[in-house]
Amino acid sequence: MTQPTSVIAKQPITPSASHKYISVILDQELQFKEHVAYALGKGQFWAAQLWRLLKPMQGMPLRFFCQLYLLVTVSHILYAADIWCAPTLTSTKNGRRPSQHVWKLIGVQRLVTMQSLGALRSTATDLLDAHADLLPIDLLVDQIVMHSMLRLVTLHPSNPMCAVAKKTARRLVKQHCTALHHTFQIFSVDPDQTETINPTRLSPNWEPRVHIAPSAKKVVEEAESCQDGHKIWMDGSLIDGGVGAAAVLEKNDEHKAVLRKYLGSGTEHIVFDGENISLALELELV
Repeated sequence: MTQPTSVIAKQPITPSASHKYISVILDQELQFKEHVAYALGKGQFWAAQLWRLLKPMQGMPLRFFCQLYLLVTVSHILYAADIWCAPTLTSTKNGRRPSQHVWKLIGVQRLVTMQSLGALRSTATDLLDAHADLLPIDLLVDQIVMHSMLRLVTLHPSNPMCAVAKKTARRLVKQHCTALHHTFQIFSVDPDQTETINPTRLSPNWEPRVHIAPSAKKVVEEAESCQDGHKIWMDGSLIDGGVGAAAVLEKNDEHKAVLRKYLGSGTEHIVFDGENISLALELELV
């Protein structure tokens, strides 16, 4: 589809078929073909760079190679995948299958897994992914798009995108479908049914209610005068050359549960290790 040249202030302005905005190439039909080619080029470039680190004798171990691939290559390829790679699934006569954009990305991960494993070209792609301990690229794209969608449905109502996400999730429109429409339709997430957990916020003037008795005698007196039904006593110490921790649960002045943990010799551990373990034992009792 060609667009006529516009003239503003006697200056001709020639329209462009695509434009790069925030590292995403937008075309006039929103098919993202140019951006997919751009993403494939980045993937092949980073795959070649990773291959230089994977030497047969003194190269990077496989587990570190896969982590580097996920952190560097995947982050470059699938940047803003929820925009240009949605919908991730297309309907066919035999069911749903990955979209055309996702199919093009399979070759990049296949190249990386073949390099890391030293496999033959005839090896099946799913076997390469399994031996390299990597998700198939279509599931990896689904995971990224799903995380992006969950961030949308958990936005605060004051965010302008919150109302847009709720309106889009209601139904799949027949005309002018966006990436959000397809994403909500595929994953079937209802923003109204999503539980929102509000974070606990404290005033800057808040002071913790922590009381430390001045002496052991005072501790005993306060413990005897305490009328709470449940009490937990804990301590970590160094005794006879060993470091350990213990926690005791009392209910109505009766011992209900006791947890103990011996960490080891005092030459390998310090008293603070025992104190930290005592906190963990306290949480276990709770």
